[in-house]
Amino acid sequence: MWANFFGGYRTSKSGVAVNWRSALSVTTVLACARVRADGHATVPWKLYHKPEGSNVPTEARTHPLYDLMATAPNEWMTSLEFRETQSFHVDLAGRSYAFLNKLPNGRILEMILLDPARVAFKQHPDYSRTYTLQGLDGTTQTVSGDKIWHVKGPSWDTVEGLDIVRFASEAIGLALAAEESHASFHRNGVMPSGILSVEGNVNEAGLIRLAAWVRRHFGGADNVGKLMAVDRNAKFLPVRMNGVDSQHLETRKFQVERICEVMRTMPIMIGFSGDKNATFASASEMFLAHLVHTVRPIHRRFEASADLFLLTKEERAKGFYTGFVDQEFLRANAKDRAEYNKSALGGSSPGWRTPNQIRADDEEPPIPGGDYLYVPANMVAIGADGKPIFLTAPKAPVAGE
Repeated sequence: MWANFFGGYRTSKSGVAVNWRSALSVTTVLACARVRADGHATVPWKLYHKPEGSNVPTEARTHPLYDLMATAPNEWMTSLEFRETQSFHVDLAGRSYAFLNKLPNGRILEMILLDPARVAFKQHPDYSRTYTLQGLDGTTQTVSGDKIWHVKGPSWDTVEGLDIVRFASEAIGLALAAEESHASFHRNGVMPSGILSVEGNVNEAGLIRLAAWVRRHFGGADNVGKLMAVDRNAKFLPVRMNGVDSQHLETRKFQVERICEVMRTMPIMIGFSGDKNATFASASEMFLAHLVHTVRPIHRRFEASADLFLLTKEERAKGFYTGFVDQEFLRANAKDRAEYNKSALGGSSPGWRTPNQIRADDEEPPIPGGDYLYVPANMVAIGADGKPIFLTAPKAPVAGE
């Protein structure tokens, strides 16, 4: 039952044991996991309410779940820390579990994140779920499915998420083996900078004295460029990097790209660019691709899961739903943000956001008349019936009429 408690090591063909813990020691895996977690955790996460017949959602600040999501799910974790750890669990273990401490009426008091290795999941023939939790003291307790928020990664059996680390163990194992090999290479010093050869036989004591003399007079940064003068017709033969050494470095670079593929992270997002001809324009497109193909799927996965496990059917029917504030990514680019807001207000097509919604992005208070949508024709407001409202001054009365 608890076979995976210590990580469930699997030996790859490279001879290196791979699990989530050893995988994190690969800098590429760690960097990808952090980038993905940042995209998930640093964006505001809120609860919204859009009642039937309304086109304008509002923040459900009075709902008990709002503060748990946006600020603190429990007394010792912030919302950012909670979601950051969730992201690591889903990416490296394929699943995330959070215990929902509920009142008898179903209200969630707190959400406590659990170590996936301490949770055993079982689905019964009637499709009901139970979870067996192992405490820090070794005791176990079984709880019903409505007490656990279970977030799955990509899944095959619809029950558990795929263990991506295990499926990618060969790529990660080769990266580990390459790093260990490279570290051993430098630790053992098997690659000297050159060879000093002299004529005649030199005993061990002579070799030791010669090596010490060379280090003393020509070793270190202060002695770079000095002219070396030795007797006995000595010759210095520099040792240069050969093709095997170069290929070793290429292998390490290749593994960076393979792991980025598995983690669905653009290499440039972890500071690696295999394309030496990348320009500012191409880099900008890569950043956009990261938002579309990496961050957005993460947001949608957790939104859908939260709607299912944290809200009741009745609450969903009333128009409650969770959502990430994706516009947060535009904060760093004032120009793109201004263009987006201009279009959203109806600069070249019917608007889909109101001035007050845009002001709310910057925590600005609403303004009178700021809840109207606009169309481009003279930027007139659209009424509740979808027809333009021509805000013209009242006609002055004419004498005798």
